[in-house]
Amino acid sequence: MKETFNYSDGERQVQKSAGVEFFANRLTSMVKTYVANNGIYFIQNQSLFFISSVGGDGTLWTSLIRGKRKNFIQFEFDEKIKIHLSDIDWNENDILFQNLKENPNIGLLFIEFDNRRRYRINGLAELKENVIHIEVLQAFPNCPKYIQARAFDELKKENSITETLSLDLVKIKNIVEKADTFTMGTQGKNGGVD
Repeated sequence: MKETFNYSDGERQVQKSAGVEFFANRLTSMVKTYVANNGIYFIQNQSLFFISSVGGDGTLWTSLIRGKRKNFIQFEFDEKIKIHLSDIDWNENDILFQNLKENPNIGLLFIEFDNRRRYRINGLAELKENVIHIEVLQAFPNCPKYIQARAFDELKKENSITETLSLDLVKIKNIVEKADTFTMGTQGKNGGVD
């Protein structure tokens, strides 16, 4: 049986520090254990999404997944999603695929930067027979407040990071300092990933 939504202790501390506890509590009813119809339509029209996963050593990773076509994300039910690897532009060495074998907790972010709309899913994933199967635990739209509006002409394909040792922390620091927007994953004490 799926749990009802509760903020983590960390989320509550941030909300208190920002003075938005009242507003945050009003939004808990938006968090569902399934993707609503308008969310399904939004997600199926996306060409990319971000997915956060956790390695066997507890390291949190965020990967960008690009579809080769619209509707590459398939809903079996409103709480079950599948993504065929043949429908996405992927690197078999991306650490995401190793992580899915070791820890099923994932966080997904679907976002349209040009109109600043986004939808989040937290769930459990399993990679089986070249298909990522996702069970939705929490699904909800997010406000556009902190999203920079922009349009992408193209996305350059970069080499995926395949292990922690390949990280160049100086290079990463320089990228983050120059960026007006970046995406990162988080993980709660309960293991859930955003």
